[in-house]
Amino acid sequence: MNKHLLRCAYDSTGRNQMKRFFFGCFISITGDIIKNTERRLDIHAKEEFKEFLVHFYTEAIAGILIDEFMGKEDHDPEKVVEYFALVLKHSLPNVLENVQIGT
Repeated sequence: MNKHLLRCAYDSTGRNQMKRFFFGCFISITGDIIKNTERRLDIHAKEEFKEFLVHFYTEAIAGILIDEFMGKEDHDPEKVVEYFALVLKHSLPNVLENVQIGT
């Protein structure tokens, strides 16, 4: 990740615009992950709830990415990806299974 380039873009556009940019990049990927998890678990959540999940996870990803390249500390980008994968792998199936129980 080229932190200098990303910081320059951030400085010229601001946090909200940068977050919108990342949001646009990741929203379809996040939606696909949710659909694939639903398919794998044979679960069909309500569209309204899936939209909420897409926004929830995408906002988290966008915000954390900005924090990563704007932070003063050097973090390992591979570790961040590992953490994202871990959270999605364990939280998403659980959330989808529990929303089925509640409906």
